[in-house]
Amino acid sequence: MNEIKELCNKLNEKNKKVILYGFGTVGRFLSLHLDSLIGIVDQGINDEDVNKLSLEELSTIDFDLIVITILDEYNQKVIVEKLNQNKVSFEKIFILNESIDIDRNKLLFAEHDRLKGQLDNNELVFNKDGLSIQIQTISHCNAKCYFCPYHGSWHQQNPGRMDDDVFKKIIYSLKSYKITKFCPYLENEPFLDQSLFQKVFFAIDELDIEHIEIATNLSVLTEKNLEDLKRLSKYNHEIRISFHGVDKETYEKVMDLNYEKALKNVKTLVTLMQEIPLNLSIRGSGKPRSSKNSLTSWFGQKEYLEFWDNELKEFDKKPYVDFFTYHDRAGQKQLKSKGATFDIYREDLDNFYCQRFDQWVHFLYTGEPVLCCMDYNRETVLGDSIKNKSFNELFSSPKFTRMLKCASGLKESPDDFICKRCISPGG
Repeated sequence: MNEIKELCNKLNEKNKKVILYGFGTVGRFLSLHLDSLIGIVDQGINDEDVNKLSLEELSTIDFDLIVITILDEYNQKVIVEKLNQNKVSFEKIFILNESIDIDRNKLLFAEHDRLKGQLDNNELVFNKDGLSIQIQTISHCNAKCYFCPYHGSWHQQNPGRMDDDVFKKIIYSLKSYKITKFCPYLENEPFLDQSLFQKVFFAIDELDIEHIEIATNLSVLTEKNLEDLKRLSKYNHEIRISFHGVDKETYEKVMDLNYEKALKNVKTLVTLMQEIPLNLSIRGSGKPRSSKNSLTSWFGQKEYLEFWDNELKEFDKKPYVDFFTYHDRAGQKQLKSKGATFDIYREDLDNFYCQRFDQWVHFLYTGEPVLCCMDYNRETVLGDSIKNKSFNELFSSPKFTRMLKCASGLKESPDDFICKRCISPGG
């Protein structure tokens, strides 16, 4: 941490105008110590106090340096390419971990220490001024993505739909919280829930929500969906479309959905985007996060961007297109069975911290909370439902407290505890 502060001091001395690319754990820490910070490039920012910049704006802004705070080497290369495409010269790009060795968990020590204090004092760990939520309104998904553990999961084997009364009780339980991000999906395909937007608008009416995020494969799109999206466009939102492919062959190999239908639905929303302020992003993966194994690769970032450049060339307003590399969702056994594993393992969880512990809550369609969005097999389910207990009772229960202590290394955890297998803390 002292090294990071020293770096910030040097940046402050040498540069009058600094921009951060990425506002995750590292970016947030840097932002607290950079006097010269003028803006941040990160599509997911919902903080009103942050000067959010787009890639396109960079060519029109006077700045001295842009600091890439993303620590993954592959994604750094992708970001540099994007910056170059937007006329940012190499001389103005500073890649953080080329110059300094950063242990991500050291940066999270303060968060871990705060969480420890709350657990020791038997306090509810959630912040009233900022809590995010994911809700699984139904448990069904119609895709069979190669790198998703849905097929063979508990959700697939136990299909169901959240009762309206359960949904309402969850929403009413959150009325005293400022909701940073509201996500009406969790390990499912939300557009298969015909009452999805009815639930979304109920939540909007009842809660103080900063940002609404819906992730969908868009294999289903009805006229009613379009009308609901027009209404949703009046609020701060993002529709994240999963489209893993660069042609019919790769798309259907990865997702096992109808390529022509999904592509048509994407273009329908992009057409709608020309008329209303619909915030769309298209996300696709065709390569594993690590090249150290024999996992399947279909396409890369260059092919993906070229595909969408061609498919969307007729439109003036375009969605944000994001290529990412896939991982194994904390070593879920369904992926291990077909060799899709990255063999990540932590011997212990001393000082380990993840924002899923106390900045997010996740509810299955049964009304049961689960600790992690990558838990497809109920490893971290609390074992009771909001049907029977209040929100505070669930999250101050001995089981939840014990689970958090295991996850953060304050208590010994089983050898196969999910956090020990996680390649991507935070989700």
